[in-house]
Amino acid sequence: IRVSKKINQINPHVIHSFHYGNSYGEALAGKISRAKWIFTKKNMNWGSDGANAWKLRSFLADFIVVQNTKMIEEFYPDSKKIRLIERGIQVGFFSEFVDNIDAVYSEMNTPVEARVIACVANISPVKGVHYLIEAFQSLEKDNWHLWLIGDDKSDYAQQLKSDIEMNVENGKNIHFSGKKNDVRPYVKAAEIFVLPTTKTGEGSPVALLEAMAMKKVVLGSRVPGIEDQLKEFEQHMFESENADSLASALHRLLKNTKAKNEELGQDFYNHVSKKYHINREVAQHEKLYTELCSN
Repeated sequence: IRVSKKINQINPHVIHSFHYGNSYGEALAGKISRAKWIFTKKNMNWGSDGANAWKLRSFLADFIVVQNTKMIEEFYPDSKKIRLIERGIQVGFFSEFVDNIDAVYSEMNTPVEARVIACVANISPVKGVHYLIEAFQSLEKDNWHLWLIGDDKSDYAQQLKSDIEMNVENGKNIHFSGKKNDVRPYVKAAEIFVLPTTKTGEGSPVALLEAMAMKKVVLGSRVPGIEDQLKEFEQHMFESENADSLASALHRLLKNTKAKNEELGQDFYNHVSKKYHINREVAQHEKLYTELCSN
């Protein structure tokens, strides 16, 4: 009730929630204030412990924005108040990035002549980083190094580090960066980008789009969210939670020359520029708001 009073002071036409969770309190506040209340479904979570809350949140919403096609199939197959709006990024912010990256190689304890595979993610079980490490360790690496870029303070991350330290010879080319506010220098230095998310899936992973914008060859697990973004690049998806499948996909790219991988990276840049530019996402939201207000 207190929130609804504050909303009435603002007097908006539309309230748009980007809350990750299944809270429906804000939906009730929106209803009391009589504003249109919509939300964006940002993840594939609908577990039994929170299913009723998600159902109530969805029932109360005037409209629901989903970020991938699997959400419609799994959560809202018969709903008439659903709109697919995929994420967009400021392509130029990534594609036009120029910096001296030699310092990054030094920080990551990697020779400047090395070739780099990168993964940007908070190091947690759902991101499937252990499958990427296992796949990388199974390959003939030559001059390749693996950079894991993201918050590495979790127990899961510490266990990964411990396992690598116990097998020093096979883990010497694996490096953790820790949390970084700007990942562009690290992705810029890489040749290949991998997102090994587990079968839980993603909403619409921005890290993959950012890597495409930086003209990197990308690989992603075949899960919701990633499937939509890479549907035009079937060979660049691998079976989720399967280190052998990931290793096979990596092996194909590791055999390429650097020039060949740069050529492939241009294809991904063209793809993200056309279909995942921030202006496209903005225009789709504006269209939805206009429709809601006109009704």
